[in-house]
Amino acid sequence: MPRFGPTKTRPSGSDGSASRKNNSLNVARLKAFADEVKSAGFSDILLLGMGGSSLCPEVLALTFPQTSGFPRLHILDSTDPAQIRSVEKKD
Repeated sequence: MPRFGPTKTRPSGSDGSASRKNNSLNVARLKAFADEVKSAGFSDILLLGMGGSSLCPEVLALTFPQTSGFPRLHILDSTDPAQIRSVEKKD
C-alpha cells in the first residue's frame, strides 16, 4: 500500500522545483491508492472525525460528486449521536 507524507528530497533554490516534484509524487501515490481501493471492490468508506477533522471531508464530499465505480464516502462526526444512529441503521 502506498505511503503518504514527506518525501526525502531537499528543497532546491527558490524556483519551486522540489515542491512540484513532491506534489507530483504525492498525486501519483494518491492515484495508486484510489485505484487499489477501487479494484478491491469496496462499496462504502466511513470517515470518523470530530469537529474540523470531519468538516473538511464533508465539504469536499458535497463539492465533488461521487465518481462512478468508486466507493461512496460517508462522514461521521463522532460527537453527534444522531449521526452514529443513522450509520448503524444503514445496510
